[in-house]
Amino acid sequence: RYYLQQYQQHLTQYREMEEDFKLNKGPRLNWGALLQGLGIGTWVFVAVLAFCEYRYTTVTAWMETIEEQWYAWRQRWKEDGGRGKKKTQRRNASKAKEDVSKEKELKAKEKRKDTSVKPKKHAEAEVLQDERETAEAAKEAQAKGWARWWPFEA
Repeated sequence: RYYLQQYQQHLTQYREMEEDFKLNKGPRLNWGALLQGLGIGTWVFVAVLAFCEYRYTTVTAWMETIEEQWYAWRQRWKEDGGRGKKKTQRRNASKAKEDVSKEKELKAKEKRKDTSVKPKKHAEAEVLQDERETAEAAKEAQAKGWARWWPFEA
């Protein structure tokens, strides 16, 4: 009986909301909840910024950086009369420098590759030497009774 009453009450509320939706041609927005959420979120954001400013001077650093960028932009604007010529010239010069530096890096890498490449026979000899040393160490460990803990086989 209790569940039936709950169901009927829920059904009537649902029908009322459905009629209201049809009359208003859309859902109703709970402006109070929205504004309260925005207000609380704003206060939390302000508190975090205040803490960061107090502890790390974050906002001050941001303001100084923006100020420096603003002054640099204004200075460039005054120098080229707002036409952007200097910016284009700087961009072309920096691209040319990057191309030259990339070419130098490629040449340096090629030189390093040439010096670091070992002959195949020499590399094989090193591998054989390592295997011999490991086998000798395993035999020594077995002779001393450490074979249980030794990771390599004799």
